[in-house]
Amino acid sequence: MDAKIGFRRFWVFWGIYSALIFVLIGVYFFSLNGGLKIVLLAIASALFCRYVVCELIVLFYKKPHPYQRLNFQPPTSWLFSFSDSRKDAFPSEHAAFFASMVPIIWYLSPLLGLLGVLVLLMIGLARIRLGYHDYYDILAGWMVGLFTGFLTLYVSVGFW
Repeated sequence: MDAKIGFRRFWVFWGIYSALIFVLIGVYFFSLNGGLKIVLLAIASALFCRYVVCELIVLFYKKPHPYQRLNFQPPTSWLFSFSDSRKDAFPSEHAAFFASMVPIIWYLSPLLGLLGVLVLLMIGLARIRLGYHDYYDILAGWMVGLFTGFLTLYVSVGFW
């Protein structure tokens, strides 16, 4: 395999598919331990963060993706990442989506939560490396996601 193709596939995996694999592992792990409700709470938090909070921000602040600004075609996926003409780079919806699940997962299993933080960091680096986001898009996505995750915990289980 060509080194460039291998390098690209590495970042595509971390930027696009690692979150799905992590969520599937979490669903399996928590369903064995009677924590399926917390998994559903994490997924609900992530969906709310991505499709309500992030969309409200994009409604008022439109920022092009680096691939739009620099006019190149990033690696795409038919399922999760595709290039489009929407100017919705800020905040990173992928980073926010996954970041909103991490506090909830950490609440139930600190070890799995730590693994979630590592996956979250790799997703952010990959999204930057692939040309989907600038670093501040990722940081804003993490902040929005973590806030949503902690707020979900506070409202649902009285965390804090």
